[in-house]
Amino acid sequence: MAQIADVIHNNAPERSPEEHVRAGHVLLASQVYPDAVRSFRAALTGDPRNAEAHFGLALSLLQGRRPHLHSDATIRQIEGHLRASTTLPEAHVLELLIAEDHRLAWQRAPRRIPKHVTVMVRELSAERAELILVHVPAPETRIWRALDRTRRKPS
Repeated sequence: MAQIADVIHNNAPERSPEEHVRAGHVLLASQVYPDAVRSFRAALTGDPRNAEAHFGLALSLLQGRRPHLHSDATIRQIEGHLRASTTLPEAHVLELLIAEDHRLAWQRAPRRIPKHVTVMVRELSAERAELILVHVPAPETRIWRALDRTRRKPS
């Protein structure tokens, strides 16, 4: 899959933002984060308001690592992309997951997830919950565990 996305990304003359987003998701699924970043950025060059490209770019910039392991500058960049994709509820959930992971690192996390966040997580599809879980390994967070329950819910 990653090779196909690489061909689309590198050998195609002019691709639409949607094609770049699709290639970005293939690369993201293959955990080829630097190439996924390039694909999502190419999509944003063609369509700066593309919420899915902003969300995919935020996930790609995390590079499959816990949020609190990134620099403040990287987290600010990721949060900017998540705020640019506010039409996607999963972007807001990811932003809250990142914040919770940082608070846990400083031992300042709240004891419970606010009710509205729990509702938001439950409303996500299992596929979107899985997308976050695969690329943000933070099982110590309550939001991550709530996403895991969402992923396992029957369709």
